[in-house]
Amino acid sequence: MFVTLVPFPTALLAEHIAQPGGSTAAAVCSGTFVFIAILFNVLWHYASHGGRPLARDYDRVAAATTTKQYRFGPALYLVAFALAFASVPASVGLCSCLAAFFAWPPRVS
Repeated sequence: MFVTLVPFPTALLAEHIAQPGGSTAAAVCSGTFVFIAILFNVLWHYASHGGRPLARDYDRVAAATTTKQYRFGPALYLVAFALAFASVPASVGLCSCLAAFFAWPPRVS
């Protein structure tokens, strides 16, 4: 449900990015992503633990790879949150890179 909040901090960031309140706006935006990443990990852990609600013929290797990939999301978004107080462009850049990273499916090896 936190995904529905994304337009608010994004608009807040767009409005205040070049103003003195830009670090607060970036912190609100990246903080929203921290909560989304934590809740997504909880949801994914529930769905993938023992393959309970996943399809009967799901790819176990792909599920394990996805679990490994998503494990670092909350910590990296927390870094973006901390960066918001030091450098707004760095925080926004890290959030953008993470969004692009998570947009692509994990590489199954």
